[in-house]
Amino acid sequence: MSVASRSIRRLGTALAIAFAGVSAQATVIYDNFGPGNSAGPIGLIVQGPSVGTIADVDQAVQVTLGATAYTLTDVLLGLSAGSQGGGGIRVIIAADSGGLPGAELAHTDVTLADGQVNVLAAFSLALAANTSYWVVADSLGSFDGSWLENSTGASGPSAGRSNGGAWSLHANADDMFAVRLDGRTSRDQPTGLPEPGTLALAALTLVGLWLARCR
Repeated sequence: MSVASRSIRRLGTALAIAFAGVSAQATVIYDNFGPGNSAGPIGLIVQGPSVGTIADVDQAVQVTLGATAYTLTDVLLGLSAGSQGGGGIRVIIAADSGGLPGAELAHTDVTLADGQVNVLAAFSLALAANTSYWVVADSLGSFDGSWLENSTGASGPSAGRSNGGAWSLHANADDMFAVRLDGRTSRDQPTGLPEPGTLALAALTLVGLWLARCR
């Protein structure tokens, strides 16, 4: 086999590997964290059912999508566990029901260590454009901490509940908790196909190698 033939074969193999490895980059859907994922200094209580000092307290925040639909990939919450309050949190994505959290669409369980601030939960959930959703921090077990307010001045609906009861809106819209949603649009999804410019460059390279072989 000639050098040119080997080069063509190697180039074809390399291109196939590169195209198969095309991956989508996550896009920020919503983010009210400050620099370095910093949240505000205060928040509202989040407490598990086995703590027993106040009640089983959960919190939620509403996020409304714009004109673009996404596949949700992860959610960052500005949760803060007490120095002896680490434990489990069920991060729930819920539908909106009359301006309050409604039916659960998906959930991911995460664990915070004592004193930990911020937790990331992975998802794979289709979110529709121009639609409101609720991100819920459902406290589990012995978790004892708070969901910190955002540090950017963002405002919007948030809600709380205790002992699994009905949700109620917080009166102060400035109580909106620190949250970030990441996802992918349909155009960001891996297709296995390269960009047109990449195809053109590869074709020109292959033609050049073929002409060199013919000489």
